Amino acid sequence: MSEHLERIANAYILEQRRTRRWRIFFRLCWLVVALLIIGLLFKTFSTPPIKTEDHIALVKVDGVIADDSNANATRINNSLDAAFEDKNTKAVIIEINSPGGSPVQSDNIYEHMRYLQNKYSKIPLYAVCLDVCASGGYYIASAAKDIYTNKMTITGSIGVRADGFGFVELLKKIGVERRLYTSGKDKGFLDPFEPQSAAQVKEMEAMLTQTHQVFINAVKAVRGDRLNLKAEDKIFSGMPFSGIQAKEYGLIDDFASVDSLQRDKFNNMKVINFTQPLNLFDQLSQKLGTGVMYQAAKASNLKLQ
Repeated sequence: MSEHLERIANAYILEQRRTRRWRIFFRLCWLVVALLIIGLLFKTFSTPPIKTEDHIALVKVDGVIADDSNANATRINNSLDAAFEDKNTKAVIIEINSPGGSPVQSDNIYEHMRYLQNKYSKIPLYAVCLDVCASGGYYIASAAKDIYTNKMTITGSIGVRADGFGFVELLKKIGVERRLYTSGKDKGFLDPFEPQSAAQVKEMEAMLTQTHQVFINAVKAVRGDRLNLKAEDKIFSGMPFSGIQAKEYGLIDDFASVDSLQRDKFNNMKVINFTQPLNLFDQLSQKLGTGVMYQAAKASNLKLQ
């Protein structure tokens, strides 16, 4: 009997030890999270450094361009405003690493860049492109005074796409009946569960063509006679190019990085990052490895990507 009670007591003590260890473990985890939140809050709300010397202002466009992504027009345009408004800014560099995204967001940034260059005519705006400067990314870059890339930067891809799936045959195979009720003959425009209508496909193609032409006009408006218009069909075909090819076609001006421009063009003038900080939620999601996977748009929406 005493041996049985002893075993029960030992088991109870062991369970208590395990419970205590797990309690300590979770408390440590929460402590780490709390310290991280405090650090991010301090970084977010701390007073920015006073910029009292001449400098180059840097604004970064990183990732898919979309209203719900880090590279959205509001954030980028506010960053550009701060960069140009600073009295010690001598030049602005917009650093782009983006495959593109929303045509509306891209155009909003493009138009704001042109507005700021007209308003602050003595402050040049340069685009420096990293791994990818394609489609909507290049749309933005084309608004700059000059464009610089690496020889291997994926550049251009001046075109528009819309994609989706059709599930008509699949529904037939699994015996599902689609019921769609609309008011207006085209309200179910290109519904993936209904057979394609030739008239609707034609309308979509017309929409894509119009959007593509806006893109082409935007590039021509700034790049002008720097473009090799003998290769116009190739340039505006939607094809991506290497930096070397892009220079041959006049899509860029030269090869450079932020560091080399700082050294060779501005005599090592200080570079200050004016990119607007992410909000607390975005910082936390990225720092903790649970970042949201942003989508440029729904499958049927237009994309400069």
